[in-house]
Amino acid sequence: MDTDGDGQPDSDRTLPFRVSLVQEVRTDVDPIGRDYVLVVLELEFTAPPIAQIRVEALGGLVELADPSVAITPFGATLQTGATLPTDDAIVEEFDDVRRLDRSSTALWNVATSGTLRSGTGFGGDGIDGSFPPPGGGTSFVLDTTANDGTFQFTSFTIPSGATVTAAGPFPLRILSIGDVTIAGALHADGQVGEAGLGNDDTPRLGGAGGPGGGKGGRTSPPADPSGCSAQFPCWSGAGDSPGGGSGGRRANNANGISGGGGAGSYGTVGAPGTAGGVPASPGPTYGNPEIEPFAGGSGGGGGGDKPGNAQYPHDSTGGAGGGGGGAVLIQSDGTVNVTGALTANGGTGGSGFSSPGVAPPPSAAGGGGSGGAIKVQARQIATISTLVSAIGGSGGLAAPLEGRGGSGGSGRIRLESESGSLSIGAVVPAPSIASLDPRFRTTTSFAQSRWIDTNAPSAHFAFDGSDPITGLARLDPNGVALPGVTDVAFIGPVDPRTTVRFLFAGAQAKPTNPNEADPATDTGFVTDVRAIDGHAFVRFRIVFEATAPLVSLPEVVVDRLRIRFSYP
Repeated sequence: MDTDGDGQPDSDRTLPFRVSLVQEVRTDVDPIGRDYVLVVLELEFTAPPIAQIRVEALGGLVELADPSVAITPFGATLQTGATLPTDDAIVEEFDDVRRLDRSSTALWNVATSGTLRSGTGFGGDGIDGSFPPPGGGTSFVLDTTANDGTFQFTSFTIPSGATVTAAGPFPLRILSIGDVTIAGALHADGQVGEAGLGNDDTPRLGGAGGPGGGKGGRTSPPADPSGCSAQFPCWSGAGDSPGGGSGGRRANNANGISGGGGAGSYGTVGAPGTAGGVPASPGPTYGNPEIEPFAGGSGGGGGGDKPGNAQYPHDSTGGAGGGGGGAVLIQSDGTVNVTGALTANGGTGGSGFSSPGVAPPPSAAGGGGSGGAIKVQARQIATISTLVSAIGGSGGLAAPLEGRGGSGGSGRIRLESESGSLSIGAVVPAPSIASLDPRFRTTTSFAQSRWIDTNAPSAHFAFDGSDPITGLARLDPNGVALPGVTDVAFIGPVDPRTTVRFLFAGAQAKPTNPNEADPATDTGFVTDVRAIDGHAFVRFRIVFEATAPLVSLPEVVVDRLRIRFSYP
């Protein structure tokens, strides 16, 4: 004990105290990342007001539940009459993905490795595990509303007899570190347009597009059907997306002829609608063989309505347009083998109303949606079966003399691989085949954490694993961490052709929710962790940069990361 504050002990004797167990804290619920026991030391004597007391446990500690567990000796210095900072740490051992930001491209706990690996920059990071998920089943839905349509698997398999249906507003992107095998079926098709109704003014709705595809056109009437005349006829809605077909014309009267909807177009032009005086035109073609930008097909136009008569005063609504086929990207760092069905077909146009005998007048049909897009990029493509297609939907049917919808144009198919022979069936449309662009083999990947709450409103941070100016890992010429580095642990040396950079960002809590970081206070990423002092939330980014594509270099493997912090 130092009673005069000069930093030198002037008393070395046994002091009476009492130890009380407060809490046993386990790794799975504590940010420090290790099991420990929290105890309180209560002094049973009166210490001088400026005394410093050094408490050390040098050995002889035993874990009663498991005597074989080693307990690290420790020590602490206490200052009476003063409040000392509390030391704490955020430890990430990469053995789960609770802190993973999905924008990351490096491999964080892939295949439950318990590590962070630099990866190849191709085929995703495997965050979604393997497909199909545990539990079996034969029917699955991939909804692109989640994660902007991007799913990152360690491997992807659709067994024979199983079906996967893709839906949602965004193109479907299936990224896989391992092989992709489709023996069952994967469908990303546009949907059929609603059929027309007799003596019913309710507009019919176009078929939904496949993921990333355009919706079919709805039918008229407009808000004020009385505004339609021979001089100003009413037209049904056009299909969505760049190649959407035009809507068919509403007949002038109950004895007139309504026009069918024009078809959607994409890689090839669709067909026009028939009848109706002025046929509804198909949409224009668009895109390129590389399918860049990546987009689905276009919807067909809605069929024209037929005005009612004395007996049936309401319109007979036309059939609506079919939806455009979706867009499906399959990217694999292994082998792709498609022996089953893979489709991105356009939806059929809705049929016009038709009924024999004395009935409401018939109406026209909707145009078919165009085919969508299928793109496969892989280290090797082994087989593409004849069940792979991106064809247009058929035009809707109508009564004799009434307008029929045009059939949709074909979509686009693209196959890119690095090596291997390709067995390909009579795919429709014929695919564009090319070598995989080496630019997809990136020289950079990164891992980024979500915001981590320190539960300290004004934390001070420390990290000894990198240079605070450059952010580069502190390594010797052999790629081994320098002596004294304790806040990061690598497995094996880092290849000298790859650099590892550590970045940090801080933020304050939201005024309305103290458990969430406020984006408005985000400091942005910096190389010196001390620059984010005073913030309650922290996140990190680890960037792997190489002089050659990462796939050609040994992986960098990070086993553990620690960010130390203290607070009053």
